[in-house]
Amino acid sequence: MLDQNCNNQNGPLYDNDSQCAQPSDEKPETNPGSESRPFGPPTILVHPAVDFVPGGMTVGFKQPRADHENQLVLIVMDGAAQKAETDPEQVDIGGTTYSVKSGPTPPLLHNVWHHDSANDFLLNPVCRTSIFQEIKDTIQKYLKFPASDEYGLISLWAISTYFSQAFYAFPYVLFMGPKESGKSNALEVLSLIAHNAMKTKNLTESSLGDYLESCRGTVFIDQAEALPSKIVGILADAYKKAGGKRMITQGKGTKRTYRSYSLYGAKGFATTKPLDLDLLDRCILISMRKSKKPLADLCGNEPIWADLRDGLFRFLLCRYAEVQEAYQAIESTGNRQGELWRPLEAVARVIGLPEAEISEIRQTFYLCTAKTKAEPSQAELLMLQAIADAAATAAGDFLMTAQQIQSAIAPSLPKKDLPSVQWIGQKIAVYGLYKADGKVKRSKRKETFYNFSPGHVKAITDLYL
Repeated sequence: MLDQNCNNQNGPLYDNDSQCAQPSDEKPETNPGSESRPFGPPTILVHPAVDFVPGGMTVGFKQPRADHENQLVLIVMDGAAQKAETDPEQVDIGGTTYSVKSGPTPPLLHNVWHHDSANDFLLNPVCRTSIFQEIKDTIQKYLKFPASDEYGLISLWAISTYFSQAFYAFPYVLFMGPKESGKSNALEVLSLIAHNAMKTKNLTESSLGDYLESCRGTVFIDQAEALPSKIVGILADAYKKAGGKRMITQGKGTKRTYRSYSLYGAKGFATTKPLDLDLLDRCILISMRKSKKPLADLCGNEPIWADLRDGLFRFLLCRYAEVQEAYQAIESTGNRQGELWRPLEAVARVIGLPEAEISEIRQTFYLCTAKTKAEPSQAELLMLQAIADAAATAAGDFLMTAQQIQSAIAPSLPKKDLPSVQWIGQKIAVYGLYKADGKVKRSKRKETFYNFSPGHVKAITDLYL
């Protein structure tokens, strides 16, 4: 019987001279793991539509050849260098070889980017710094939003769709209002700007999955109140990369195979009624109203749309590394609003927006996402009221601690129901109540002071009180 310490005698650490080897007339068994080594290193794939990898990225398009068959043209950004490859099976980026994923079909080049503009980029890879203001000005010609700050927020969201695959999560946008309030028009305008966009009314899980798997684009869904509950549940999961995966079965019996695909990506909705609460909670809500403001007629083939998309593809290809770096540098808040704001802030900082403008857009974002939350609890209402009361008497920006808020609401609740200071701090962040420059820590007193603006506090608390 072998000694227990030698029970791995056929493993790679033992050779023929091992003192644990036992004489035998039988041929020793070959260890397939140590000699034949059937498992090699994994194949690293890049998606042919758009993908981000360490040290670079790829963007792909289909383009007809002379024989009318479509070929894949892949723009490869390797650090600061760029090149275009036709029907590549593999690409090298940053010293690593990637295999191009087969199956997905990127959009036709002429549908999203003019070939002359794409060729010009390869010869002269620069981007213009005015793209945010250009989009903002164009949207104002075609759409009427209730608040002026919402133009900047939606413009920033449209730019960010080009980078959605670089983020862990991405917010949806929802236009809700009565008939003839411009909801569908808003989706139409954004579908002409956003990354690889498609606007639709009726769709199935398979059609949604096929499009997102092929183009990794932005999907706009009109009349979203009619969506089946199954699709709603899938969409509620798919705002995050980790939650957007689905499995399908192909074939029958012993030939059955399984394939996973991702439904993650940027999405927009238009509806006359509130959506399911889980889906609503992932949205930037723009409440549309009927307006007498004269707006430009939308044809869809105006030269401005192709020009804006040219600027957006250039911005993507030139600034992708900076956006990724900015995204990683933004501290996680641990709540959904912070998670959904993070990609927009990363893009805003790379665009170079002034801090004051970023702060205004951030406040508008928190207002538009706060409207999607479920009704607050009694403790939350009391907290909101305490902060609103302090804001009403403040001459300007003011500081307040969670302990002070707790003391203010204590007379209105039984002691057992009084929330902790940690809970209050979390809810202040969830409702986006404090200013963009955040919190002030006083280490000697071991307290955190929250910096509030009376106008911002009133705008949010008026939604609930």
